[in-house]
Amino acid sequence: MQVTSNVSTHAFDLQQLCDAITPKTLAQAEREASRVYSRTGIETEWLDCPLTPSEAEHYPACQLPMSPARVAIRVLYRNMSERLGLTATTFGSALLSADGGLV
Repeated sequence: MQVTSNVSTHAFDLQQLCDAITPKTLAQAEREASRVYSRTGIETEWLDCPLTPSEAEHYPACQLPMSPARVAIRVLYRNMSERLGLTATTFGSALLSADGGLV
């Protein structure tokens, strides 16, 4: 089985990106997640997906519908996390797809 993760960063400039996560940290996190998944026999594929529709049209793999084997990961910059009421100890959240996550 393979899980594909579309990764997007909610940052509008370089400073916000650095506040959210550095490219090195993101790469380390992807490697660690891949290592954990591989121990269970699941392969991972990481796609760097843009957020704006005008950019997204150039990345057809990022346009495919989400499914249990295709997930979206959004990295938020600190100010956005604070506006959403997330604490420093919140590492993420999960949302169900429109069909309730059913296959």
